[in-house]
Amino acid sequence: MLRELIPIAIVIACFIVPVVIGFIKFRKMTSYHTIAVKISVSITIVAYVLLFTGLSSWPMSLAAAACLYAALEQILITLLNRQDKTVDIKSIWHVLKDNRKSV
Repeated sequence: MLRELIPIAIVIACFIVPVVIGFIKFRKMTSYHTIAVKISVSITIVAYVLLFTGLSSWPMSLAAAACLYAALEQILITLLNRQDKTVDIKSIWHVLKDNRKSV
């Protein structure tokens, strides 16, 4: 179980860091609900169940990778978002498309 502490710490950090960065930029909580976050949360739930039931520990590393991707996407959304829209952005591509429209 000690070996899985690093992936668990990565998952926890991936849930906290994007929210903190969004709060710093917008002075309010972000709630993007991206596709990547929905997928990574699903993977994380399955990984937690498999880990804590003792069936398998490797899915926790997969969950950490998925959460890391989702967190990076949320951070990029926050940094590239020119509007004050902080909810319901499906992906980074949607922000880029909106930014092209506003130029």
